[in-house]
Amino acid sequence: MSGPDTESMRRFIHECVRQADEIEHKGEDLDHLERALLVHIIERATDLGLHLRRSPRKAASIAVSLRCDKLGGAWEEETETVLLSRYGASLRCDHPAKPGETVEVVRSDTGQRAQARVAWQLPSGNESVRIGVEFVGCDNFWGLDWAAVEEAR
Repeated sequence: MSGPDTESMRRFIHECVRQADEIEHKGEDLDHLERALLVHIIERATDLGLHLRRSPRKAASIAVSLRCDKLGGAWEEETETVLLSRYGASLRCDHPAKPGETVEVVRSDTGQRAQARVAWQLPSGNESVRIGVEFVGCDNFWGLDWAAVEEAR
């Protein structure tokens, strides 16, 4: 699904959830089965919305440095990407980067730098974790033709 199509679908799903929630909360004459069905619609639509992405993903291993300058817990490490997106990446990380923290991502090949917010953290075996980062104020940090990446899917 292309960018505009994805955004249109996201708006449609959001509106479905909003209306089902409104009916469920204001529907004084609904029986238990009807309420349960509306809750089911809300849950399924929310699940579907989680699968919509703002941009495609590309598996790629690019060497980067991660730096975190938080007070009392600054760290730096050399690592690599697992997946790229127009707005961020997932990376291997040996440090406990918590969602909401800011890190600096530095490409080893070009020296290009970008600030990023940690969006999520998942265990990936051993002592390392995988983190998802979203770039702050940077578009297309990876320099890829995202239309071509979308077509290749």
